[in-house]
Amino acid sequence: MGIKIEKISVKNCGPIPNFNQNLTMLNIIHSRNEGGKSLLVEFIIRCLFKSKNNWGYLRELGTGKVTIAGLEDKLVDFKTGKGRKLENYFEEDARGLPSSLVKLLVVKGGETEIVKSESGIDKDIIKDILSPRRILDSIVNKISSTVKSARITDTDLDIRKQGEGKDYHTNKDELRRVDEVINQFVSEYEQGKLKDLKLQEEGFKQKKELLIKAKKHKAYKLSQEIGELEKNVKQMPDDVINKLKSLVNDYDSEKGKYGILKKELDEIKKETENLSNLENQKDLLVKAKKYQAYLLSKELKNRESNLNAIPEEELNKIEQNISDYSIKKEEKNIKFQLVKELEEKSKHYNWLKSAKGNYQRFLTAPTAAGKISYFLLFVAILTIISALISILFDQKIIGIILILFAMLSAAAYLIKYKKSMSVYKQSQEFESIRDEFKNRFNIELGDFTQLESLFSEQEKNFNQQEVHQSDLNRLNIQIKNLRHSIEEGLKNLGIDFSIESDWSKNLSQLKKERKKILENNGRIKIGLEKLEVEESEYELKDPGVKFNKSELEKIEAELARLKGLQTKEVKKNDELKDLEDHLKELKQAIETEFKKITEEELLEDKWKERVNKLEKSRNDILNQIKDNQGELRGLGIIESEYEKENPRKEFTQFELDDVEKKLKTLDQKVKEEADRLSNLIASICSITDADISTNWTDLIDKLYVKKERVNKEIEEIEAIIISGIVVHQTIKELQQEEDQKLIEGLNSEEVRDALIQLTGNYKELSFEDADIVISDEYNNFLLKDLSTGAKEQVMLALRIGFLKKLFKQENAFLILDDAFQHSDYVKRPILVKTLFQLANDGWQIIYLTMDDHIRDLFRKISRGTGNNLKEISLN
Repeated sequence: MGIKIEKISVKNCGPIPNFNQNLTMLNIIHSRNEGGKSLLVEFIIRCLFKSKNNWGYLRELGTGKVTIAGLEDKLVDFKTGKGRKLENYFEEDARGLPSSLVKLLVVKGGETEIVKSESGIDKDIIKDILSPRRILDSIVNKISSTVKSARITDTDLDIRKQGEGKDYHTNKDELRRVDEVINQFVSEYEQGKLKDLKLQEEGFKQKKELLIKAKKHKAYKLSQEIGELEKNVKQMPDDVINKLKSLVNDYDSEKGKYGILKKELDEIKKETENLSNLENQKDLLVKAKKYQAYLLSKELKNRESNLNAIPEEELNKIEQNISDYSIKKEEKNIKFQLVKELEEKSKHYNWLKSAKGNYQRFLTAPTAAGKISYFLLFVAILTIISALISILFDQKIIGIILILFAMLSAAAYLIKYKKSMSVYKQSQEFESIRDEFKNRFNIELGDFTQLESLFSEQEKNFNQQEVHQSDLNRLNIQIKNLRHSIEEGLKNLGIDFSIESDWSKNLSQLKKERKKILENNGRIKIGLEKLEVEESEYELKDPGVKFNKSELEKIEAELARLKGLQTKEVKKNDELKDLEDHLKELKQAIETEFKKITEEELLEDKWKERVNKLEKSRNDILNQIKDNQGELRGLGIIESEYEKENPRKEFTQFELDDVEKKLKTLDQKVKEEADRLSNLIASICSITDADISTNWTDLIDKLYVKKERVNKEIEEIEAIIISGIVVHQTIKELQQEEDQKLIEGLNSEEVRDALIQLTGNYKELSFEDADIVISDEYNNFLLKDLSTGAKEQVMLALRIGFLKKLFKQENAFLILDDAFQHSDYVKRPILVKTLFQLANDGWQIIYLTMDDHIRDLFRKISRGTGNNLKEISLN
């Protein structure tokens, strides 16, 4: 299964409005920070994979699809949400690809670890990827937990009643049932018992009939007694007794309330007599409070004016200026020293500049040919003499020609002479430069390069000196301005003259003074706020009493209490009057109700006793009626069945129950004897599914066939269970050899090659308990102890090695989201080149980054190798 991503189409993916790109074998996607790179990776993961937990929280942004080639004969589109995912295809692959393969295909957010752990990978994931255990596990998973926990004993199977165990035990129970019916069939039957049972049953039926007549007569007698009792109850109506009882109770209750209320009212009146005196005291204290608020407010206003004379903004400004002044002054000292050093280092700059120019001029001037030649002068003189002779002999033309030649010779001589003199002067000047150079630098002047080197060095220092001198001038101006600003600020705050060394002390003093004013103001404000007096309520005159908050609160609390009592007093007076009226009404009502039952007049203190006697007498009669009615209902006889004649037999329910129980037992035994044969036939038919009309011979044949079939089913289930137990035990033994096979897989050619190629020095992996150990030529290291960058390279190497081992000769895609961000700049080119090699081998690389250096490495290596790199920008 060689797979690659053909196309990614997504819109509204965070800052990415639209992304629609066909991908090649080697792709780099670059974006600025927060440019949507991570959101694009999360969208791809949500489209392709079923399990999202491998990559943590994924944001639900973007709609679109990811198109994959190589899964089927046609392109397959994957979208977010439900549907077939890559895991479904891996599960169906003949190579048995593990589900954890999805963890290897994508590196999200620079997290190169394959699982979340100290090492970035653990033993369990390596087992899942490299070990055949997943195949063994798939076999073990097909064996039920019931079979796994079962045991083979000497006589039977020890297995729970679940799954196969349930079938096994069900068939065993069925076999026992068949054997019981067979044993019942071959047993002997008892004969002649049915007649004796029927005779006993007839005797008990006659006894039962006599007891029922006695029961009906008893019901008649109870009915007559109930009628007499009900007549007596009607003479004492329940509603009258209940009403009398309620009225008497209400009267006693109200009379008790009346006494309590009158006592409470007397106590309240004693306390409310002091109300007016307390109100006068409160008024004086309130005035004292308002007067105190007035005094505090006045003091606060005076202090606020003092505070405004020392504004905090001005203090902060002066403090900042003093700090800036100190910094600038220190900077000035550093600059001044630097200017002096550079001035010393460039003191020969102007002379070197002039000497360099002259030296260059000497190098370009024509060289002299030794001493001055007098030949041209001699020729000129000789030619003049010859010209004069020719003119004397009337040879004017020859004489003119000779004069011209003489003039040319003289001119040539003069030019040569001038040049000789110039070279001579230059030679003298050059010697002067050499002497001055030795005098200044105490070394001999060599070639022009030496002069030019010294000039360049001093020119550099001279230029730096000029820059720093300019900074020094600027600092002097800034320091002067700051000094003026500080002095003016202090002067405005009342300090007319202050030397520089006292600035901080003066400023500190002003700050302390302002802080003290603020603290005092704060205390005054708190005191004023606690008084809770509005300015419009201030008392301007002293009431002659000092304000005491606790005393005022105490008086106010007492006033509140007394006013509450005063309100209660009015209310209780009203309640007392209402109670007096109510007691009169209750007394009249009680006397009226008593006349309905008895004509005698009763005193008030006898009311309750008489009501209780009436109620008890009525309740006793009612209880007797209730008991008789209960007994009558218990007999269960209707009025039309009452027996008036006495049967001369005392009825007891116990005796009737005993007779009925014995009749029921006898009836059951009779039925059992009569139905025994028919029940046995029904049992056989139930087991064999035969018709009830089947003859005995066929029924017995079917019963033994049933037994044989159940035995066969038991043998088949036992075979399945025993084979499951044996396979499970065998796989457990194979799993014990797993670690050695894991080490072999972990150091396979694919994994070792990737490890050496990417790390350069690590070449072997092993286990130390649950930890993973990595080794180079000399040492062993725990993988979790490696640096972030080294661990990043190892994780990428393992990822590539595992993928190559799993996919064999085929390939897939690899999505890397800033997977090299922790690697140093030396390792990065190696890592990027590895990706180019993977692309050449047929692996599709999709690298996402916001690192410009990594993007430039991709570009550079692409140009050097000629690989077709597709670069996509999200900016």
